[in-house]
Amino acid sequence: MPGPLQYTPLTLRAAQTIFCVLDLTVFDLNFRMISSRDSVTRPLILSGLILFSNLLPAEDDPLPPLPGEMVRLEEAIYTTLARQPGVEITEQQLLQREGDLQRAQGQFDWTVGTRVSDEFVKTPTGAQPPLPGERREDLTVYSVGVAKQFRSGITVSPEINVLDSTDSISRPDATSRSDLALTVTVPLLRGWGTQSTGAQEIAARAAAEGQQHLARAELEQLVFQTTFSYWNCLASGLDLEILADSADRASSILDFVDVLAKGGELDSATRDQARALVSARNALREEGELSYYRSRQLLAFAMGYSPQQLAQAPVAAGEFPAAIDLGLVSTERSDTFISEALVRRGDQIAAGYSIQAQEALLEESRSNLKP
Repeated sequence: MPGPLQYTPLTLRAAQTIFCVLDLTVFDLNFRMISSRDSVTRPLILSGLILFSNLLPAEDDPLPPLPGEMVRLEEAIYTTLARQPGVEITEQQLLQREGDLQRAQGQFDWTVGTRVSDEFVKTPTGAQPPLPGERREDLTVYSVGVAKQFRSGITVSPEINVLDSTDSISRPDATSRSDLALTVTVPLLRGWGTQSTGAQEIAARAAAEGQQHLARAELEQLVFQTTFSYWNCLASGLDLEILADSADRASSILDFVDVLAKGGELDSATRDQARALVSARNALREEGELSYYRSRQLLAFAMGYSPQQLAQAPVAAGEFPAAIDLGLVSTERSDTFISEALVRRGDQIAAGYSIQAQEALLEESRSNLKP
């Protein structure tokens, strides 16, 4: 018997948010019928509903705890593999493919069948007493058998039948008879051969193996996205430091220009240019702050943070690795790396298995066209 349904905290919190939105929508529709004199109480009640939705109890998070505010690359990758919903989805897809393979293999399992029947017939004889005026015939049948279909298409079905019969006039004592039957079914055209009978199993096995390589490719993509977001966040932080330093230097220049302008050494146009420079540098710094904030949000999203946890987006810590000399990598070696990467790509290997599965189903369809 299947166990109770399990809901993740993200699902429960999303459901709570949806319910609150629906409540607000219905409440808004009801408020359209209220006169304008009650417009003062409407914002108060809406504020109360929003406050109530924020006070809903949070569910316990079964996932590992969030990392600290400062994360390194290895911590970001570990958190991705532990909390990213895409990892669990990939695991469920693997289980589904394995289930499909087991179901296809069940076509060639032994099956057991049994049957029990009990019948009786009463027939008037028309005889006068003391002769019996009724004739009763009883018939009881016991049957048990097994069946198995081989991948070649041949089906074997042995069966044992036991027949017990009685007749109140001619055979008052029970008479038993046993029969042993063996049925062998050999398809001549349609359904003959492994490519026809075992096509579903071949396709399911190819799909299961392909799903394993596809799952590896999806996990690699998740790790790559986290790594890319990590380096992007680190670069955005360094850019913000440069922009902030540039804005501070522009402010210092403006102070120096103000002093010279008050002393009559510079004209007002130069001071206006300095002020414009400060405004431009401050605008660039604010843009850098926004870019840095977005990069932190993308890193948190790649690591599997829930919408409620995005406010705790981490900060990438560490330094960029030393750049290698591209002259040390020859063109031949670079081409070798690229060709090996293409051969080992999980999604490309999975596509090959998908082609095998479709070819197996195609052969089955061609076989079914036979009489």
